[in-house]
Amino acid sequence: MFGIVLALCIGMGLLMPSWVDEGVYAQIGGGGVGPEKRPIPASRFSELTGTKNRESSAQEIWDKKYNNASYVYGKGPAKFLEENVAFIPAHSKILDVGMGEGRNAVFLAQRGHKVTGIDISAVAVQKAQQLATEFGTRIKSEVISYKNYQVKDGEYDVIICFYFVDKELNKKIMKWLRPGGILIYESYTTNQLKIANFNPSNYGPQDFLGSQELLFMFPSMSVLKYEEPLHKQDFLASIILKKSSSASNANAKDTSKDSNKDSNKKNIYSSK
Repeated sequence: MFGIVLALCIGMGLLMPSWVDEGVYAQIGGGGVGPEKRPIPASRFSELTGTKNRESSAQEIWDKKYNNASYVYGKGPAKFLEENVAFIPAHSKILDVGMGEGRNAVFLAQRGHKVTGIDISAVAVQKAQQLATEFGTRIKSEVISYKNYQVKDGEYDVIICFYFVDKELNKKIMKWLRPGGILIYESYTTNQLKIANFNPSNYGPQDFLGSQELLFMFPSMSVLKYEEPLHKQDFLASIILKKSSSASNANAKDTSKDSNKDSNKKNIYSSK
């Protein structure tokens, strides 16, 4: 309620708090004439007005997690990526969404691919660049949420996404991936929550996949390989998909209710 009343007062010109900076005052007041104003950090403004968003909190959480000398997930690539790197065409332009400390991005760059990694954690991105230097290779990186990442449609030959689930991301992946492009995706399933030593403090229920859910998250894409181990230490769902070479084919697959789609996907299902 305080935030609403405050915003109304400012909008009507009845109140101009001293903590509003020049840019905000110019937008609201229009004239730029008034008492001396002292700029404040955006985070403080968000706290005062009650608009601090979830992304800022997530960034702080991951910055804290990565803020140590060691690499949280190690320096080597995810096993699924390493075992299936042959699915990636030579000299591909690759986007790593939620890159983290860069272990997968660096692994691919070492193999001659042009890799860009994005992540909301500045600490993680800095460590990714350090890792690239350590292994004698280069990657492009940007501290940014995928929601704010701007790139033309069909920009990438390959997109990889590991341990990051956000249903809003799926549509962007489809736009960013060129026709015929490859998607490699892996994340935890809800079975992971049953493991005694697993710490879900950085995750919410929305961050886990249901059993076989990943098979149907990208209905217009062809499944090349799928794994969902049922007896290992980590419960992961892993998939490799290929985007249709033509938009018309993709649309047709999206709207199709043909039961063959289910049977085809079962043929490539693996429960190692």
